[in-house]
Amino acid sequence: MIKKTYLILIFCLLLGTLFGFSAAAADAATLEDALDSVVEYCYQNKPGLDNWEEVVGLSEAGELDRFDLSGWSIELDESSRPVDYASAILGLLAAGKDPGNYIDQDNTPRDLVRELSEMQQPGEGFSGSVNNTIFSILALDKANASYNVADAVNYLIIQQKSDGGFSLDNSGDSGDPDVTGVALMALAKHTDLGGVNESIDRALDYLRDVQLTSGGFASYGNENAESIAKVIQGLVACGEDVTKWNNGDNNVINALFSFWLSDGSFCHLIGKAGSEMATRQALLAIADLMNCPTIDYSNFVVNGNSSGGNEPDKAQVSIRVEGNNSTLRAGKVSIEGTALDALKELVGENNISYDQWGMVAVILGESGRENVAKDVSTSWKYYVVRNGAIAVDAFSSGPGDYNVQDGDEIVFYIGAYDTVTWSDITCFAEIKLQPAAPVAGETVNITIPTKKYDWSQGLFDFQVDNIRLIINGREQIMASGQSLVQYTPAAGELKIRAEKYGPNYPELVPAEVSCTVKEKGSSGDNGGPVSVRVKVIGKNQNTLYSGTVELDEDKTDIFHALVETGLSYKARYSNTYVYEIDGIAEDLSGTAGWKYKINGDIPGIPAIDYQVQDGDEIIWYWAVSVDDLGNGESLTGADLIIDIPAERQEALQQAREKVKEQLRRLVENWSELAYSNNELYQIVDLLDDPTIVIGAENIMPEQERQQWAKILQNNQVNITWKLKFEEDEEDVSDEAGEVCLTVEKGAWQLNAAIEVDEENDADVQAPINYRFASSVFNFGPEGTSFAKPVVLRIKFTDLSDPENTIVAWYNPQTKCWVPVPSVVDAANGEISGLITHFTKFAVFIREKQIDFFTDIDSDAYGWAQKEIEYLAVKGIVSGDENKFDPDRPVTRAEFVAMLVKALELDDSADYVLNFSDIEENSWYARPVKAAVKEGIIKGVSDRAFHPADTVSREQIAAILVRALNLQAAGHEPEFKDQEKISPWAREAVQAAVEKQLVSGYPDGTFRPELPSNRAQIAVIIYRLLKLR
Repeated sequence: MIKKTYLILIFCLLLGTLFGFSAAAADAATLEDALDSVVEYCYQNKPGLDNWEEVVGLSEAGELDRFDLSGWSIELDESSRPVDYASAILGLLAAGKDPGNYIDQDNTPRDLVRELSEMQQPGEGFSGSVNNTIFSILALDKANASYNVADAVNYLIIQQKSDGGFSLDNSGDSGDPDVTGVALMALAKHTDLGGVNESIDRALDYLRDVQLTSGGFASYGNENAESIAKVIQGLVACGEDVTKWNNGDNNVINALFSFWLSDGSFCHLIGKAGSEMATRQALLAIADLMNCPTIDYSNFVVNGNSSGGNEPDKAQVSIRVEGNNSTLRAGKVSIEGTALDALKELVGENNISYDQWGMVAVILGESGRENVAKDVSTSWKYYVVRNGAIAVDAFSSGPGDYNVQDGDEIVFYIGAYDTVTWSDITCFAEIKLQPAAPVAGETVNITIPTKKYDWSQGLFDFQVDNIRLIINGREQIMASGQSLVQYTPAAGELKIRAEKYGPNYPELVPAEVSCTVKEKGSSGDNGGPVSVRVKVIGKNQNTLYSGTVELDEDKTDIFHALVETGLSYKARYSNTYVYEIDGIAEDLSGTAGWKYKINGDIPGIPAIDYQVQDGDEIIWYWAVSVDDLGNGESLTGADLIIDIPAERQEALQQAREKVKEQLRRLVENWSELAYSNNELYQIVDLLDDPTIVIGAENIMPEQERQQWAKILQNNQVNITWKLKFEEDEEDVSDEAGEVCLTVEKGAWQLNAAIEVDEENDADVQAPINYRFASSVFNFGPEGTSFAKPVVLRIKFTDLSDPENTIVAWYNPQTKCWVPVPSVVDAANGEISGLITHFTKFAVFIREKQIDFFTDIDSDAYGWAQKEIEYLAVKGIVSGDENKFDPDRPVTRAEFVAMLVKALELDDSADYVLNFSDIEENSWYARPVKAAVKEGIIKGVSDRAFHPADTVSREQIAAILVRALNLQAAGHEPEFKDQEKISPWAREAVQAAVEKQLVSGYPDGTFRPELPSNRAQIAVIIYRLLKLR
């Protein structure tokens, strides 16, 4: 769960395993005194070095001879990256050794400098993150090596972000201070190359813009010693006077020393214990200041942190160690200190090993592994659960920096990450019970929300399917899309575990919860526990919790009723004011926040002071203002719980698999199904094939349908989701599963979050003869298109006519709805459609059949019936008294009028025709003008058009080819009457035949001179529309 340290602290590949120290305030001192203090701290606490940064820092301080280097080892193999080679070279040079003649662990002489230089990509830098190029430049420059300097430096400059900074995030547009600091170190020695000075100036401007009021710098939301140290090194390398880098009265050097503790160490975050990583990186910055050739910083007066590191309280914590495919150890410990201290207490310090970077590498004999799958490796990570929710602040701290609190749950685990993007792959689960305090014989609703953490996005919902759930030893697999499991426990202990192990790594960190199930019945009035019903209603009137909780006799108040729901919460003033529930916090810009009601009344006292009685009904609700009295909802209504019998779950999963198969087939035939985004549909069902219906034999039962109807009524879809693509596809869904977008890798090419909003009052109308079967969902960013079709799934409950149900998108230009190929899952109450761009989407049901022409029947005109009816709906063709007259030959004027409508040409323009046979007030004058203006048609001569003449097949081919600007590509077709095709029309006929706009007769002839009847023209124009 911990993000890789290179995302925060540039010198490391992962957020390091840091050891904690506590100290009182450090006294004021000069920079020279401070350097001596840091060196002395290192000598007293770690005389034997095992990290290359320690070697470099102490060498630059002139004190390396005092230290033992026997424990420092270099491990390079075929999986090592350029940054690994660079750090080894820098360390060896600092130790006075020759990296060009290094004897490795196999006693083999190696030229590490040459090996690194050969890793440079032709014409570019070094592969992987920008970190590889930065440190390769630093190391090769330090070794006076020969490499393609200009290419490497230019590659580095190209990686500069639009704001002037540098970052390890290849997809983002924002810089990061510590990466920028080290990039400046790499650029500083190459100002003779073109573009370098300009790049340095932009980077310095960026650092000025992001300098904090404290004078320091933050990475990913946290001011820390390491980021400030890297910036200082970059400033010194560029010849900047660091004493002048102030924000107001606060200087960057003093900002660094605000993390300095009295024992000489530095902490990662203010108020935390000392950190090895922070100490060694501060040492590097101080040594660079002291060694600056142009400015004497030795007498600069610094001030240490007056508060020092926090003395942690004694805490009782639960801790688990989850390996690659099982739990290695679990228990409870009582400690004063950090998450790392808790691990040591649980497994013993001798059962923990660290790598050369100081990171936890081995626990109880198990370690992470390289390349367990394509672009995937694993390593040890950790996370913390505090007050029922994952502690987000632990993400920016190593386990040796993070002080634990009483009641914390700490999980160390083997987790997978992407070796290209460095983003985490393994997800996290929370197990939520309703009610949180189960009673024997009553149903417990178990939900497993799953999440993922990303340094730029924070903690966000991420769907994980097929979770293995173990309830008191009984196992079951949660089907794809299943969000709820129900269980009726007996009295005693209830143990639940959720896990998902992939073939090569854990896809989900195992989550566990246990509680005591009490016997049913409570005295309440007799001094025993009290049972009350609780409902929690969120911002959008969605139900966050609904159920019965049991309160201990010494905690029978409304606040503890909230606690027993299991929802996360935050409170102030000794729990007298609840300001956040389930991650929804008060709105500080107004008076919106959380209020409660009991038995319909709103007391005027804090919840913790209101004593409840057995059977009371409590509602916690989001109030839009201090005067909000709630919506009057009662707890007596049906809970929004879907009770799905086990025997039905398999049928639901099978239906979803069949839907996936049908969608796959539709995608394979997409070129035949897809329509132009500019087509003007008046209704939404005229696809090549009717809507496909799956699961009709297991259609959703009425009780289940009613429950879903209420859930959807209370649910408000509001999604913001940034795609990461740890798998081949990713689902974007709201918590209730009302809307789900499945995007395959490669279809999404934007670095932007997907946004979905439910518009209950959308200003759009359903097409004639159709009704809405869902809300309107607006997808953004507006105008986004996909490289290939993606699947949109919408939950709906009106299953009265699934064959006539379809997904459609709204065209704001034409104010019409456009259908998409759709598959209805009647078993799950879902419809899935293929979409290619973002706009508004909705589900529609056709209310009644449209009456078409009485002289078009499937027996005589089955080959053209669909096309004729389609064009009639679009208004391109029409009839008289419900008759189409399909056999009547089409005149030139009629064909032009149909074509202008089909192509949506503007016929309102004032255009002067030279044809003497086109009367200005005739019904066809305007479409003829539009077609002539566009160059689609010509007259039979300069002065005549002959509007009443029939249009021949070769004329049709020529007009279509001009309209679509087609070119013949292959060989001329071999019609038996090829010689009858006019020379001026032969190339057009060839192109039209190639595009299947027209075709020959069964006897092998084309018959170019024949007129076409209305049925034939309808088919041709339908094909033209599809080709567009």
